Amino acid sequence: METYIIIMVICLIMSAYFSATETAFSCANKTRLRALAEKGNKKAELAVKLADKYDRLISTILIGNNIVNILLASMGTMLFVEIFKDTTLADKAAAISTLVVTVAVLIFGEITPKSIANDFPEKFAMFSAPFIRVLIWLL
Repeated sequence: METYIIIMVICLIMSAYFSATETAFSCANKTRLRALAEKGNKKAELAVKLADKYDRLISTILIGNNIVNILLASMGTMLFVEIFKDTTLADKAAAISTLVVTVAVLIFGEITPKSIANDFPEKFAMFSAPFIRVLIWLL
């Protein structure tokens, strides 16, 4: 059971990362990023390069977010089936899981990260750039 929870937490963190990265790159001021890059900021330089290839960036973000959200939902279902297996709620475990995971993803994987990234888009774009570059290559 601990394994399910660990995987779910990692997936939720990754969902938050993907959601925040999407918002950061779509809201970032490209002129400000370019100015930082010209002053020698390597992360700003990388963020500008990634933003210039927005189609690849957004495709990677959407694929990654779908993968982690599907895995999160699957692990949630397995966890709730295990938790409720010997109870009167056993036949409702999948429905309970769907409700709980959906609320968790909406609050912690979508709304909150997007709100934070919207407040600091350039900073988050620079923060996320190295990791998303690797994911673009992988995905």
